[in-house]
Amino acid sequence: AAPLCGFYAALLERYFEFFDLPCSAELLRCRGTGEPSCELLLDTTVGPAPVAPDLVVDPIGLEPTDEGA
Repeated sequence: AAPLCGFYAALLERYFEFFDLPCSAELLRCRGTGEPSCELLLDTTVGPAPVAPDLVVDPIGLEPTDEGA
């Protein structure tokens, strides 16, 4: 059986893609190749930063009034 760290790295990159979040996974250590443990570094700072949508302040178009003041 081959080490699965590369598979998990690709899986995590693809998972983040579903949420439109850029991600780069780097394999730092792999237990399957003799390291004491597996370690993946996930970098979510690659690519353009996500842009938040504008907030909807007045969804039905009502203007504030001074009535009752």
